[in-house]
Amino acid sequence: MIILLNEWEPLSHYSLQPDYGWFHIYAFTMTMGMILAIGLAAVKLWIRKIPVMELLIGAVFIVPISLFGASLIGKINKSEYPGFWSKFQFWEGGMAIHGGVLAGLISGLIIFHLIGRFRTKVSMWTYADAIVPNILIGQAVGRWGNFFNHELHGMPVANVSRHDANPLSWMADWLTSNTQFRYEGTDGVTINGLLMHRGDIYQMEPVFLYESIGLLLVWLIVTFVIPGFGRWISKKPWKLFPDVYQLDWKYSFKVFFTLGKARVENKMTYYDIWNDAYYMTFEEDAVTNYEKYYREHVLPKAKLNIVDVWNNGHALEKANNPHGFLTVKSGVEAGAYFLGWNIVRYAIDQRRSLEDALINYDRVASNAIIISSIVLGIIIIALCQWVFPRLFRIPNYRYEKEYFALSSDLLQQIQEKKQLKASK
Repeated sequence: MIILLNEWEPLSHYSLQPDYGWFHIYAFTMTMGMILAIGLAAVKLWIRKIPVMELLIGAVFIVPISLFGASLIGKINKSEYPGFWSKFQFWEGGMAIHGGVLAGLISGLIIFHLIGRFRTKVSMWTYADAIVPNILIGQAVGRWGNFFNHELHGMPVANVSRHDANPLSWMADWLTSNTQFRYEGTDGVTINGLLMHRGDIYQMEPVFLYESIGLLLVWLIVTFVIPGFGRWISKKPWKLFPDVYQLDWKYSFKVFFTLGKARVENKMTYYDIWNDAYYMTFEEDAVTNYEKYYREHVLPKAKLNIVDVWNNGHALEKANNPHGFLTVKSGVEAGAYFLGWNIVRYAIDQRRSLEDALINYDRVASNAIIISSIVLGIIIIALCQWVFPRLFRIPNYRYEKEYFALSSDLLQQIQEKKQLKASK
């Protein structure tokens, strides 16, 4: 049965309150979530040796755009926000995370494409992988603001007034006692297998907690599992070149858990081997062959068709990965964010009240948007892994690895060709 918020009345004796004087918990958790997301993105960029300053430049524009997007989508179907401009009052309640994420993604891709092209030579998808998944942490923190606001509850699971056995009694009392509501709906109906009695207090599912935990798990998978997945199933450098690389798992774990203090000179860990075999090493013959291919097939043609572009991308990819190691390409982590987040959101949304749906009072439209976002995540993963590397990669840019730079004489020929085209 559909739950309506107006059937449930918050209690007057909650131990936790939304506001403590001038201090607003919801605003605090939203702010902390943003700070954590930006901070983790900065750490990820620093680990990948990508300049961090551009992240702050992008955040100046992306954060307010995201807030406006979240406010617009969240208030678009709410009568308490009449008029066009009231939909953009993000300091008020009624924010929709989907609107914020989509607005931020579109603006972010544009901004970081320009930053990468004119400043850093870093792909916008590389920036997306470093930034987008950390939004999950911001969302997980922000859900605790909903808890203090006593909102986003799920189905009733026990009648507290009639001393039903509470299936959530294993939780801390401050969690359960602050997720209880008084039922003010129709007497005698059944919701979630419970007979409703008007005026009784019911224990509600803390779906804010379920979603917060689910988002944290997705973040761990996207951040620590997906980037290494290609290496796990790929052929291994120590098997291809046993005379060059000898893997010692015990030593690798020891170095990892001692933060490098156990490192021995001239001995390589698991990550050292992959770094040397794939990320830092280029086979000179492969680079030479690609430059030959570029001179013979790309430069002579004034206008390339899609087949030429595809073949050029394939040749470039092969030149940067001559041994054919399987790797997760730039943009896959960003796509996995959309996939994982919306799977969690779909599961949680089915337990929420109709007013708490993404599109208020319209479960069908809300589910359609969430499912579309899941499909979007799958499409981004597929395109970034198998299509974009063949169509849009160019030398001297950083993707999942830094692609080699073209020789100076070839760069001069390319520049001459561009000048010739511009003069026509």
